[in-house]
Amino acid sequence: MNRSFPLLVLLMALPAKAGDASHGKTVFTNACSHCHVAQPPRNDAPGAKATDNLATWLASHKSSELRQWVKDPWAVNPKTLCDPRQLQPKDVDDLLSFLRGAQAPAPSAPAP
Repeated sequence: MNRSFPLLVLLMALPAKAGDASHGKTVFTNACSHCHVAQPPRNDAPGAKATDNLATWLASHKSSELRQWVKDPWAVNPKTLCDPRQLQPKDVDDLLSFLRGAQAPAPSAPAP
């Protein structure tokens, strides 16, 4: 039996390293917020396009699809105005962490 097989199984069971959502918010603000928002889905404006709110979009798409978009958005949509070339791999991890957190509904205010 291959001795590395049990190690591989254990490594596959470990959760992926989470990004820094705080830095992800900065990345989002600097690179994405001029065209997109990141709010809980319930806050979407009527008539908003699916890609306007990236938290909503990511709720129905895989993280790998966003990674592909960031890697080469023009391969996905040649007419896109997004230009994420300045983002480093860590920036993308952090951005995903921020957007995943943005999917959670905001806590409601306590009743007066």
